[in-house]
Amino acid sequence: MKSYRIVKEYPGSSSLGTIFHIGGFAGDVSKYPEFFEEVIEKDYEILSYVAKDNPNNITTKKRGGKLHDEYWRIHSVKRLSDGEVFTVGDRVKAYEYGSVKTVDSMTLVTECSSMKQGIWLNYNSGSSHIIHAIKQVKQPIFLTHDGKDIFEWDKVWWVTKESLFYDSFYAMPEMKFYSDINAYFLTEEAAQDYIYQNKVLFTTEDGVGIKSGDTFYFVDTDLSIGLSNTKYEKCDDRKYFSTYETALYYVIVNAKVLSIEEFWEFVCKPGSNVVKQKQLKRLVKERLNLK
Repeated sequence: MKSYRIVKEYPGSSSLGTIFHIGGFAGDVSKYPEFFEEVIEKDYEILSYVAKDNPNNITTKKRGGKLHDEYWRIHSVKRLSDGEVFTVGDRVKAYEYGSVKTVDSMTLVTECSSMKQGIWLNYNSGSSHIIHAIKQVKQPIFLTHDGKDIFEWDKVWWVTKESLFYDSFYAMPEMKFYSDINAYFLTEEAAQDYIYQNKVLFTTEDGVGIKSGDTFYFVDTDLSIGLSNTKYEKCDDRKYFSTYETALYYVIVNAKVLSIEEFWEFVCKPGSNVVKQKQLKRLVKERLNLK
């Protein structure tokens, strides 16, 4: 049974805003359609919103007035017919025999649209109105490298930790996961970010691979020591080291601060080579004003 509301009074009509519940015969609604609008019963309640630029920023109220939709999207809703709550990330079936999908986002369709009004659940291969959705409560079969649950038929991206080669597959309960060899992710972007974070950008003079975000030391042509990181471009004229100690050793070994006569006099001093080496390092550091 449909319901209509009077939006404009006419001779003999009821007062503005009166709602009629109409069966087979539409009466005045069919004669004067311009004076009525159909009343659509809302089948949902929006419970929360999430910021478009921050998935951890969730609110239960509209924010920003008229600009709300520009910065926020629907995060969870309640289906009023049975109280079922749907949240972005839930697993659902569009119909009883449909395949299981992960809800990526939700859309509110208004009366201005040709689509059915209400909440639509969106996933990677389409969308479903909330009245048709069947929420799935299933146990995850594995956990991704970044701590997200993997369910049956999820598209999973894997990265070989040693070679950083990556590819994808669809998860099944009988599959084996080798977390000691591979890292697993639910999006290609997350897999590519893992590769970027773990790719060796260059190797230092002391044989250490430098990755994104690492800090390291460099020695300039004047044998001065500096601290840098991967945010800055590598300079070919510098020597790079993983620790200050290895950088300092390079400076001591390569510093030309003693004359041949001074060096020969030092070598001819009595004592073991180990003791002489320590004394020589100390002398070079003093000449370079290094601690």
